[in-house]
Amino acid sequence: MLSWLRNVFTSLFAFWGALPESSKRKIVDVIVEASGKVFKAFYDEHSKAKEKANEQAEDASVEGERK
Repeated sequence: MLSWLRNVFTSLFAFWGALPESSKRKIVDVIVEASGKVFKAFYDEHSKAKEKANEQAEDASVEGERK
C-alpha cells in the first residue's frame, strides 16, 4: 500500500517538475481562486445559519417574556 502511494507521489512530482513555470503559476492561481470561492461560500452559509439561529433564539426569548 505504501509503495503504491509513494509511486503516485513520485509520478506527480515528476510531472510537476516537467511543467514550465508559466503553467505552474496558472495551476496554482486556479487552485487558489477555486479555494477562495469555496471558503467564501462556506463562510456565507455558516454566517446565515448562525444569524438565523440567533433570530430564532431572540424570538423564543420574546415569546417567553410574553407568557
